[in-house]
Amino acid sequence: MFFFSPVAFFAVVFIDLFKHTVVKASSLSFLSPPSPDCTCLNWNQTYSSHRAICGEGHELFLATKLGISTIRAKLLMNSEFCLNFYKRIDDNVCINVNMGNEPGKWYSGQWCYVSASCDSASPVQSAPDVRVKMCTDGHDKMLRNMSPEDLHAYARAGDFDVGLLVKMAYPVDQDVKWHLAKGFFGQSPNLQMSSDQVEKLQGIITSGQPVVLDSHDGHPPFAVVQGRKAYLVELDEAHFIRGHMNTLTTWKCVHGCNAGSAAQS
Repeated sequence: MFFFSPVAFFAVVFIDLFKHTVVKASSLSFLSPPSPDCTCLNWNQTYSSHRAICGEGHELFLATKLGISTIRAKLLMNSEFCLNFYKRIDDNVCINVNMGNEPGKWYSGQWCYVSASCDSASPVQSAPDVRVKMCTDGHDKMLRNMSPEDLHAYARAGDFDVGLLVKMAYPVDQDVKWHLAKGFFGQSPNLQMSSDQVEKLQGIITSGQPVVLDSHDGHPPFAVVQGRKAYLVELDEAHFIRGHMNTLTTWKCVHGCNAGSAAQS
């Protein structure tokens, strides 16, 4: 997993360019079905046909939000995010803009590329054949609507690093870290948590929605929790096979699952 420090190079110039070329798209109305022109495009086909360049949409928002220029973000993230993730998605599923848990922020949603004929989506200056759209629950296929078990199966079928995939699918909480919260899931004695952290964790558990409880540095081990279930992601460099990203991390249900759903990879 990649971890970034908030260091900016030529930030003013490139952040300004990014903000003006990729703007937040408006949501589609719930009152009518989406136009065929606004249907999400297949990621792999969009890149391979040169309709879009990885990094000119929201692919690298994780870095650019910190003030890192788009050019430098491409140098840092091209292999992990573009080559080994976005360009390999043979699907039109919507992906997280950000790795965070900030409900209400525009970047807390998921996005995709759509045809340039989709008037409600936002243009990309360097890619006139496509636009970027913020996806709408109920209209679009969204990674975050998959259960953890289904997302794990999706990672295995597509040979994705499940550790990266869960962070591109679910909200990623930076306040309640896994090493602090794992005692609530039967893993070890609790470390000291503030009352705010305990309250937030209780809200996450009560919601029943999958959320990633991150590590202190963004690298495994961390976990996906859904209600009282917890799925642990750990680094497995000893068994990593170059070119097969699904071998980089392991996945195991460590709390609240029956034997059938406690699969490990």
